Amino acid sequence: MQTIDTSLEKCLLLVAEKSGLGEMEHWTKRDFEQLGILIEESTGIRLSASTLIRLYHQSFANRPQKSTLDALARFIGYSGWHEFSIAVSPSGEMPASEAVADPPGRLARLMFIFVILLVVLTVGTAVSMLIRHRGIDPDKVTFRVVTRETTGLPATVQVAYDLGGSRPDSLWLQLNEDPDSRMLLSAESERASAVYCYPGVFNCRLIADGHLVGVYPVFIKTSGWTVLIRNRENQPVPLYLKNSSLIHDGGLQVREQQINPMNLERNSPVLTSYYYVNDLGSLGSNDYFVSGSVINPPTSLGTQPCGYCTVYIICEKGSHYFTIGDLGCSGFFKLDFTNGEGRHGKANPADFEFLMDQWIDFKLTVKGSLVEIFTGKSRIYQAGNATDLGLVRGVHFMFSGLGGIRDIQMGNSLGAVISAGQALPH
Repeated sequence: MQTIDTSLEKCLLLVAEKSGLGEMEHWTKRDFEQLGILIEESTGIRLSASTLIRLYHQSFANRPQKSTLDALARFIGYSGWHEFSIAVSPSGEMPASEAVADPPGRLARLMFIFVILLVVLTVGTAVSMLIRHRGIDPDKVTFRVVTRETTGLPATVQVAYDLGGSRPDSLWLQLNEDPDSRMLLSAESERASAVYCYPGVFNCRLIADGHLVGVYPVFIKTSGWTVLIRNRENQPVPLYLKNSSLIHDGGLQVREQQINPMNLERNSPVLTSYYYVNDLGSLGSNDYFVSGSVINPPTSLGTQPCGYCTVYIICEKGSHYFTIGDLGCSGFFKLDFTNGEGRHGKANPADFEFLMDQWIDFKLTVKGSLVEIFTGKSRIYQAGNATDLGLVRGVHFMFSGLGGIRDIQMGNSLGAVISAGQALPH
């Protein structure tokens, strides 16, 4: 391990200060990933989180590459590492570590140059061999999920990969968009198993040395409705509930007496989810409707101040979603039909607030780019901003609290209605 030099230490401190990410002693992996994005936006050079972690933790065996040093210097306003080194040198001259000594006499100078060239050649050959051995060429990598569609939860999928003879320092499998869903793989192996605990459409990613080298789609379907509860949205493993115990008033509803508090974190929010994810034929995200009724009565479980229900339309390339909930709680609501593109229509938050201790009828329609949301007989939202996200693959009702659903239907303007038999509560 090499000790960080004074110039690099100063540079890293200035980089941390400019990033605005707070005290670097408290940085998490996500902070280092964010720093890499900031540097790329400013300089066009992408530094991986693993590289930045090694720099700030002083865990590098050799001096960082010049391109890495240049990126750091350019991020804080210098043309490159050379200019920064001179600027921070006490004498205003290039530091000894970067300057070439000039021994007296022509012969001595020639000998010195010869030795330097020999060292560079030797080191270059060694580095080249190391890169060929440990580096990774994305063009030579093959990656696939052996069974990309599966039904039931939890769902185990098999992945197969071939690194083309390379041996990266780190190899990860990221199951979805969340970086926390990563699992460590062995570069020596060619197969691995991964477990999905939630249904939906995901992009499974192979990441080597912080670089994306493979992506493969995964479709996790439900067998009818799947109901689960948890304390937070990104909880790795939820608690699954049996549908047979949840049938009330012609629909599905989780009730307080059915929940074992020992299976959830005490004094924490409680989230209830109802998923229906499957092959819905040619139902497209530019022509569909979803209708039904939801209820979300108050409970003594959890600590959330507001009850609400977010309806997600799960598509091949993202989701459309909106929230309705308790009176005065619209600050917790969210709505987006653009897959994060930021083209939101005008909405009155109060129109999405209700007394949720009773059944609320709703209907969402999307035709082309036109979005309309109705509750009862009233239209509460209209906008021409919907993004086509491919085929519709399912629906997810997520409640803050213990909510219920009934009379759920899906279809399109041509009159086709998705029928899943008794899987859809009527």
